[in-house]
Amino acid sequence: MTDWSGRPKEELGGEETRVEHDISPAQHWFLAYGDECYATTRFCYFAFMQSLVFRLAHHTLEYYLKAALADSSNLPELKRLGHRLRALADRYEARHGSLGLGKQVLEYMDLFERLRYPRVESFTHVVWGLPYAEFFRRFETPEIRERCACFHLSDFDELVSALRGATVPPEWTLWAGPATDANEYLYRENVFFRGPGPVP
Repeated sequence: MTDWSGRPKEELGGEETRVEHDISPAQHWFLAYGDECYATTRFCYFAFMQSLVFRLAHHTLEYYLKAALADSSNLPELKRLGHRLRALADRYEARHGSLGLGKQVLEYMDLFERLRYPRVESFTHVVWGLPYAEFFRRFETPEIRERCACFHLSDFDELVSALRGATVPPEWTLWAGPATDANEYLYRENVFFRGPGPVP
């Protein structure tokens, strides 16, 4: 018997440690891609690859939002929403409830979409490691925020945990799988995801 990732349950700790949870093929697909982007975002964070962190963080959140919405929205409908985190977050809240500060973070991180292509109106400043609540307090005007690329790892982990938890239980391991190197970066300083930790 296998779980949604296609790996044998025995490989993941056996039946007694797993939670049965039916998800659609579309949810499976979005979760798998979200998990890959999430693990890679954290790797890039610890490797200090700032530009990749911003781009991959946007991809990560987009995939997890779509995974949570794929049980009630068809793929053409999700495709029409495109890469816009703001529109996806509005749809998410209508179905799953308030995201609190996470909604403001998603609306802000929607700006990272413009990093997909080289453009003149890119960010002029990087704010690295400042919690988002503090960032929003210090930089109140949209004009200033739009020039600053801000990333805070712990806040990002917490938001990922909330979005992913709307689709599958938290004890479900990431699709990225039990690879030693991936786990080193995935679980380092990550208090929000209760996974198996580094593989010996």
